[in-house]
Amino acid sequence: MNTTLVAQPEKSTPNLWISGLLSGAIALIGVLVLFGIARLLDVPLQVAGGPPGQSPLIPMAVRQIFVALLIPALAATVLYALLRRIFKGRANRIFQVVALIALLLSFGGPLSLAVSAVNKIFLVLMHLVTAAAIVWALVLRK
Repeated sequence: MNTTLVAQPEKSTPNLWISGLLSGAIALIGVLVLFGIARLLDVPLQVAGGPPGQSPLIPMAVRQIFVALLIPALAATVLYALLRRIFKGRANRIFQVVALIALLLSFGGPLSLAVSAVNKIFLVLMHLVTAAAIVWALVLRK
């Protein structure tokens, strides 16, 4: 039996930027759902209000979610575009590995806060949703 591999067509640059916007939109919806669930369960989501180690805890606001999602979605899209240009066919796998490392490192923020375990769980879930949306929209979506 012969197996033929068919290369997936590479996304064009405009489609890549649309995928980047889609990743941010999906992540935003997912994180806002988690934010709403936390509110319904009376979980006071708190985040650091400044530089690490020197910042007081402040209540999480919806506007912070927009900024916190915009930066990684934009950075991931730019990184993926560069990886595609430099590494061609290996860009998807390299991006997935970099995204996994970035996700694991991002857990340091919520896990280092002096907040309840439930607060930490919601923040980590928000990081997971964001990473999943970005990787899916940029790399896995056909």
